Amino acid sequence: MARFLSVMLLILLALAPPSARAQAPHAPQGAEILLQGRLLPPPGETRAWLERLRGYALFERALEHFQQETGMDLEADILTCLEGTAVVAIVRLGDESPLSIQARRQGLITRWKRQRRKVRRVQEAVSSYVEEKGTPPDSLSELDAFLTEVGADVEGLDYRRAGDSWTLKASFPAKGDLAAHSTAPGFDAEGQEVGTPPVAVPANLTVALRVTDPARALRSARRLLEKGLEVDGRAAPLHLETRSGWLILADNPQTLPAMRSALKGTPEVPESLARLLGQVPQSPESFLFVDVAGMLEHWKDLPVQDPEVLALLHSLKGAILATYATRDRVLVEGFLAVDLPAEHPLRALLEGPVDQGLDLTSRVPWSVSSLDIVRVDALWEALAAAGKTWPETTLIRARLFHEIERRLGLDLEKDLLEACAGEVAVNVEMVDVVSAAMLARMDRRAGRKGEPSPSKRGLPSLGTVPVTLLVDLKPGPSRLALLERLEEAVGPQAADARFRQSADRSLAYAVHGDTLVLAVGPSLRLARHAMKALDGEVRPLAELDSARHFRSGQTGRLVFFTHAKTDALYSVLKGALLLLGAEFRAEADHAGLWRDAYGALSLDPGGVRWRAGVYATGQVP
Repeated sequence: MARFLSVMLLILLALAPPSARAQAPHAPQGAEILLQGRLLPPPGETRAWLERLRGYALFERALEHFQQETGMDLEADILTCLEGTAVVAIVRLGDESPLSIQARRQGLITRWKRQRRKVRRVQEAVSSYVEEKGTPPDSLSELDAFLTEVGADVEGLDYRRAGDSWTLKASFPAKGDLAAHSTAPGFDAEGQEVGTPPVAVPANLTVALRVTDPARALRSARRLLEKGLEVDGRAAPLHLETRSGWLILADNPQTLPAMRSALKGTPEVPESLARLLGQVPQSPESFLFVDVAGMLEHWKDLPVQDPEVLALLHSLKGAILATYATRDRVLVEGFLAVDLPAEHPLRALLEGPVDQGLDLTSRVPWSVSSLDIVRVDALWEALAAAGKTWPETTLIRARLFHEIERRLGLDLEKDLLEACAGEVAVNVEMVDVVSAAMLARMDRRAGRKGEPSPSKRGLPSLGTVPVTLLVDLKPGPSRLALLERLEEAVGPQAADARFRQSADRSLAYAVHGDTLVLAVGPSLRLARHAMKALDGEVRPLAELDSARHFRSGQTGRLVFFTHAKTDALYSVLKGALLLLGAEFRAEADHAGLWRDAYGALSLDPGGVRWRAGVYATGQVP
């Protein structure tokens, strides 16, 4: 799922045209979260797209619906006003994080609504009692059978009978936080619902949009807001103004001075943001910045109590996600800044040697749909270091790898890790995943109908998706021990001249130089294809121009690398564009070029880096 979401994000960025670079960051003082950059195409390009979409029935119907609901023309009143650049910030004003205030108030609202649901259920029980007995109960203790029917209890409720009428309310402690911010939910003598929930507080959200016509933009925004915006059933007024070519919107007018000041000329960049901007390539089209340290410092009543977890949270100094797009590639780079104490077990891991690794990229075929390469030595070191701080990690690790060890018939630490030079590549084809999912769905349906389950007829399920592993072996006794262990697990049966395969076809292996090829599952299709790259019959992944470019920006100690052929996703997108007609042939042809998606996770001395990229390429087998 994470791979799919990353690819979809890159697809959207890839189809957007290259835009002007973001100027100096507009960071309002106290901004805990900041999103800045060009988020929409320029007005001219937007109008061109709209003109080509006009004439398609579905789009025309959508425009008509929007106009009926708002009384506004989408193009004339809104899109033509937006230049495309935006600054969005959540601003801290006092000594508490606005997100902390929001979390506490939302907690109160949730508790109040829970009490409201409870009162409503008990009220239903009282009403049922009245219908059956003809009079209200003297006390709630008489409702036992009726309470069981509605699934409720009466703890914390105040019930009073007056003749044939009665009242029912929740009972809040007089000095409690719920009583301070709300009145208890209940029903009065006439059966009308009473009580006032806690009022939602502003999130201190401030949005600045660069506009081409400030007066028209302000009028359009006011007309849209006339329709009303509600939060928890209450009107949520938003404050609007224009200033120096910007339309500014805020849910708390007290944040406006901070945004106004930031939009004047070239603002001073906060030190925390400047430090993180230095960790990503310069001049991103857009970026998202989260001041983790500032947020935690001003978070009241942080729910985390474990001192080790608290220490780790406070070591997080900030996070940034930056985007870059050209006609032939889109890159997204993120960095999580971490400052651990010198004695922390994970500190040595972050400050470990720069290790780009990835020798396996020169041994795996370029034409596989899904490939992950893991630096198992670095991963194991990270898990071991985490286990020193949190013993639960050891248990989680055991559970995580149990299924892998079961399917391989190996002990990962004793057998595989000792013999591995560092890298393990995992290839799973998407067609196999989809096929297994469909078969599993057929299994469930057949089971509901009482028919024989397909799995009992020998068809594969999700647990038997063919997987191929390539292991970079190192010389020595551990290598020989691993091969002996595999020979024992597989037995003497040979699938062909190169592969030895177990009798139940659940495991097969072959060795090519320093590369061990492991096939898990009934099919050798992927493993034989991997062998073609090792034999030089298929170009390896490392020879792709896109792979070279993506690797050129790599830094730190690589832990994880992924590559996916995105043809299937782009074929769907290209087909959708072609359905719109000849006007979108150019975009459809362009979408058809995008094929190679990459991702990489690495450890830097200052934190953790994630990079992702998608490339337009005409490379063929």
